[in-house]
Amino acid sequence: MSRSPTITPSQERAATTGTGALDYSSPELLRLEKERLWPKIWQMACREEEIPHVGDFVNYKIFGESILVTRTGEHRIQAFYNVCQHRGRRLREDEKGHATSWYCRFHGWKYDLDGANSYVHDQEDWAECPLRPGDIRLKEVKVGTWAGWVWINQDPNAISLKEYLGEVPSYIDPFEWENGRVSWHETIIAPVNWKVIVEAFIENYHVFATHTGGWQIPRGHSRGVVHGRHGMFYSQRNRVADNSKPMRFQDPDTGEWMTPTSAAEAVWAYNRHIYKRLASLTAEPMMAAAERLRAETPADFPPEKLPLRLMELHKEELAKRGVQWPARLDREAIERAGTDWHVFPNSILLPSADSVLWYRLRPYGDDPERCIFDIWSIARYAPGKEPKVERHETVGFDAFRGRNPFLEEDFANIEAVHEGMKSRGYEGPRFNPVQEPHLANFHRVLKSYCFEDGTV
Repeated sequence: MSRSPTITPSQERAATTGTGALDYSSPELLRLEKERLWPKIWQMACREEEIPHVGDFVNYKIFGESILVTRTGEHRIQAFYNVCQHRGRRLREDEKGHATSWYCRFHGWKYDLDGANSYVHDQEDWAECPLRPGDIRLKEVKVGTWAGWVWINQDPNAISLKEYLGEVPSYIDPFEWENGRVSWHETIIAPVNWKVIVEAFIENYHVFATHTGGWQIPRGHSRGVVHGRHGMFYSQRNRVADNSKPMRFQDPDTGEWMTPTSAAEAVWAYNRHIYKRLASLTAEPMMAAAERLRAETPADFPPEKLPLRLMELHKEELAKRGVQWPARLDREAIERAGTDWHVFPNSILLPSADSVLWYRLRPYGDDPERCIFDIWSIARYAPGKEPKVERHETVGFDAFRGRNPFLEEDFANIEAVHEGMKSRGYEGPRFNPVQEPHLANFHRVLKSYCFEDGTV
């Protein structure tokens, strides 16, 4: 494959070997990503629940492209480039909405909901060079659905979404997130390159040094695993020494520090910490189950049986709220799914039995120093009981402060890394070979798209 003329041989060697900041925020690499990566990968465009009715659409944007992801039938979703086939005017400017057809306000051309052209003003003028219906229909983008998301791919020759995802669904499908509903959605226009955020949220190596607010826990360990172009990690608590220090949590309401008096109380304290500071992974039903576990479990209850007991209580709490427990979700499936998954290149999910925290990263246009960072929490609700959610957007991490204490602990690191990696004193990342092999794999796959043919 021919190389981009904007990359010098020395710069290409640097990007290929993983040294310096070129891997992150150089305009040259961003141009290669724009040309060779983003048009060829599957990426999340919206939740299916955002377009429940025929005619509902979401306007998904990546770089200069605007794509109308539209429900065109009860069981059919299509996606079209948002551009009239006459002179290229955008058909819709709104972020989301409802349409019965597509209309160009420049010269009045019209299109059916499925993209077929239905009207050309003064069409007789083209008598000498007739307009063929296939040439003037809206141009489509490939669409797939998984886990409640609508995914798009601009490459007409792309492999199917199922093939692209590989083994990931076999780990995640038991959670049935297609039946989950968004409980909150935050968008941050972040002052860093998108890859810096990806790296920050796909490893557990940082937890003991970063997430110190409100808790003191024995140092844990994790194991990173590569799955083709994707990756994940398992948390392995208590693998590292230093377990002599007792687990302590700060009560988020009173500010008092507490030491759990039993394993059941430790489970309650952990879930309360996550529920109050992260507002995801532990949602209200799980918190209620943890409260019961603490109150109802006898002191001599075997600690190894607590996970199963908690799951039983969790099922009961969901049933009280009219929510059905996923049929295939047992303890084995929960443990097999691990802690965190990275779906290449820009989707990250942290599954739990109660809710899932899901991230999406996109470049902010042609600016390698900024990105669009979407965060969703998706939980389980009885039909008709899901909350009405409005997306909240902030510009910069400072403007986000006060909205999520747990995530805010990561943001200072992310900004400092973005600036520090530009130093002449930095040669490039040295990924932990046990806990971070999937980060190295992320860069390997990224370079295969930018400098080779994208084969993994």
